[in-house]
Amino acid sequence: MVINKLEIWYRDFLSTRGIMELIFKIALLPIYVLIILYNTLRRELYSAGVIGRKIVLKKAVISVGNINLGGAGKTPLIIYIARRLVIMGKKPSIVIGGEALADEALIYKAQLPDIKVFTEKNKKTAIERANDSSCDIIIIDDGFQLLNVKKTLDIVIIRDDVSPTPIPLGWGREHISALKYANCIFISKPSHNYALKSIHGISKPIFIMRQVPEVIVNAGTGKIVNISEIVGRKVLLFSMVPSIGYISYELSHRGIRPFLVQFPDHYRYRDVDIKLVLKTGRSADYIITTEKDMLSIKNSLKKSHKEIWTLKSKIDIKNESEFWKMLMKKLNV
Repeated sequence: MVINKLEIWYRDFLSTRGIMELIFKIALLPIYVLIILYNTLRRELYSAGVIGRKIVLKKAVISVGNINLGGAGKTPLIIYIARRLVIMGKKPSIVIGGEALADEALIYKAQLPDIKVFTEKNKKTAIERANDSSCDIIIIDDGFQLLNVKKTLDIVIIRDDVSPTPIPLGWGREHISALKYANCIFISKPSHNYALKSIHGISKPIFIMRQVPEVIVNAGTGKIVNISEIVGRKVLLFSMVPSIGYISYELSHRGIRPFLVQFPDHYRYRDVDIKLVLKTGRSADYIITTEKDMLSIKNSLKKSHKEIWTLKSKIDIKNESEFWKMLMKKLNV
């Protein structure tokens, strides 16, 4: 909870424009420069083989990572890629490591029940387990900063609704120049053109990815309602995902303007939280949340909430066929 509160404060701080905030940001400039120098030097030394030794695995390795803090769309992209690989007769597995593995593992296991998901606090341990399994492709969730593993395809997904300026002056994990080490770039949440402007001059294949709302499903009854049927209705949208603003943006393009209630990322819902949401949305025709939130709610609470609907979206990729041609070439298929 302390980390979540700090995250909210930091997001608010980055959006302020007061004199004191400006002075503070200027004071942080040396740290900003040091972080960029450290990340750049680390990548260059790894690339030159001066430090570290790249582990060559028995399986093909697809990494999906980002350079932004917060949600960029890795999970839906990984689900999309894994499903397509299964249709093609492949046996992918997914590797997750770090603090967020519980939330992500729930989503993968719910949406990809036939795909093995390897979860460990230490990502290297999870990769070793996947390498010894019967899968033929390892998909690493959040693997761009993992420099000691040889990858067949290194995908970086960046948010277009957040400035990519690195911390502590922005919400980026690395400088935008790090994208030159990727094989291809996905731009998610296309709404502000921050990303397109920032990556001008970086010669990598670029794919625009949208998550298009399709239907809502009632949590209690399973009833399905097409998004077009709730246009003009009162809608409350609550979520812990950082991209709630983008979800609202996509809904608004469909003629739906929801009232937003945002919880901290990786939040653990309690009964009191859901009661508050239901009270806030008592005049709404629909109370909607994401699939990630719904899994967390079902995992945390005993009661089935028939008043809540789950939003389901589809992945739409511009030049989708070009991406799969590139991937198949990398996999020697």
